[in-house]
Amino acid sequence: MLGTVPDGIYGPKTAAALAAAKFDVVLDAGHTSDRAREYPAAWPTGTWETHAGRKIARALGFTTQTQDSIEHMLNVRIAAFTATALEKAGLRVLLFDDPTLPNNEEYRLAAKIANAAAPRVFLSIHANACYGVASYATNTPCGSITYYRVGDAASLRLAAACTEELLRLRAAAGAPSNRADRIAPGQSYHVLTATPAAGASVLAEVGFYDHAADLEFMATHLPELGRALATAITNH
Repeated sequence: MLGTVPDGIYGPKTAAALAAAKFDVVLDAGHTSDRAREYPAAWPTGTWETHAGRKIARALGFTTQTQDSIEHMLNVRIAAFTATALEKAGLRVLLFDDPTLPNNEEYRLAAKIANAAAPRVFLSIHANACYGVASYATNTPCGSITYYRVGDAASLRLAAACTEELLRLRAAAGAPSNRADRIAPGQSYHVLTATPAAGASVLAEVGFYDHAADLEFMATHLPELGRALATAITNH
């Protein structure tokens, strides 16, 4: 797509190709496989045997042999639906995803790509957690949190638009929401602070994957979540 060799190396040629491609939107399917922290097969016994657990497993394509993290399985699918909706709207979209990297390296590379491409919008898609996946509890926070690049009005507007669309979807689906559903400054997120060339930069935590009902909502509404984020981008 960019005319560069897929050798895993980010250098001047890649940066130049990204700049020349004139992407409208860069999407980051945030997070990586990170199996040591949230490998699905290590979840508590019985998690996947519940009715909700079976629905989630089917939606994510999970089996006991799955070599991926819960968050990455969510993010990459939502990002793909977001990209499809944006392309149908006539936008040029680059979707970045490298599940093999350590998390911090993925964040740094995503920021480099977004900064070089200088798109109108950069969106990093994530799912949140509070006490860790081992809880799979119903008393943890649930709902979305969208972080924006501090000091940038376009980023703040996009964060507000993402939150509005995600809230609309939650209401329509009867999804849970308690202590989340807000926008917040993202001064501690590298993918926001290191992307000043993007017209607007936001990081969307679409829900909490360690809250049972919130995880079920996300896993069973992947296309709708993608379209909600795409609508926020096209309308903001």
